[in-house]
Amino acid sequence: MTFDLHGVAVEVRSNRSDLLALVARRLQFFAGAPAVRPEARFELQATEAHVVSPPAVTTRTVYEPETGEVLYDEGEDELYVDYGQVRALCRLGRGEVLVSVLEPVAEAAWAATRPLFTLPLLELLKRRSVYSVHAAGVSSGQHAVVIPGGSGAGKTTLALALVRGGFDFLGDDMLFLSRDGGGPLLLAFPDELDVSETTASFFPDVVGALRRERLPGAVKRQLPANRLPGEVAERARPAVLLFPRIEAGGRSRVEPLTRDEALLELAPNVLLTEPASSQLHLDALGGLVRGSRCFRLSVARDFDDVVEVVGGLVSGTAT
Repeated sequence: MTFDLHGVAVEVRSNRSDLLALVARRLQFFAGAPAVRPEARFELQATEAHVVSPPAVTTRTVYEPETGEVLYDEGEDELYVDYGQVRALCRLGRGEVLVSVLEPVAEAAWAATRPLFTLPLLELLKRRSVYSVHAAGVSSGQHAVVIPGGSGAGKTTLALALVRGGFDFLGDDMLFLSRDGGGPLLLAFPDELDVSETTASFFPDVVGALRRERLPGAVKRQLPANRLPGEVAERARPAVLLFPRIEAGGRSRVEPLTRDEALLELAPNVLLTEPASSQLHLDALGGLVRGSRCFRLSVARDFDDVVEVVGGLVSGTAT
């Protein structure tokens, strides 16, 4: 299969059709033959024994996941990811990724097509001037609201509330940054949404669109982006950076953040691999901060009020 991710041609191959189908679920908005030859190539290989081995040379840890390890070899410019039943070797300079998936594949489907696919993809796109932001995003007209945060911060809950309130959808967990003559540009990544049972209970009208079964290894259920109300946007200008946190009770409240505080929170988005592209990634995040108004939003369950507050923040930017 081939995909066009904001001008970067990506080819995905596998010896298992079920793995290809799971990748296609994530990248359905980018499906179609790109106009150029693939710049990034993925091979997902299901095997009885791993075809990816741990690096034999000196590497350094660039990320510490809850499970496994992520190592970078500067001499070979290679990223190695170990998730136990799934391993990935990313030859960054050559634009090639080999993902090794041990049988039974069904038990490793989520890891193989989610974290072990995403991390190499972000690094390959970084080399092609498309920079990742771990964030949800919505837009109103040409103005985007970027909602950064880790797992459990409230990104999906806030994004769903805003989409139900009339905003267009850009992404649930990942967005991308680029530049054109007008400055920073936010690029959508309308992947399937990962929705917890708690978040689903806040929005009973979306529960029917959730997939009934979780992928093995996933702690949440998936919601196809094309089942959301409203439109799926392709790109927008960043206008508001909104860092969420869950409020146990009371009412939602918003408070300003300085740009230095915002950039400090965004800095962990940069995986410290090859120095030049990593610096450009950090520069892109700096441009995002400079082009946005920055706030902390404590999110309670008064979702209609939250939509009004965020709408006011965007309107203030537009004027």
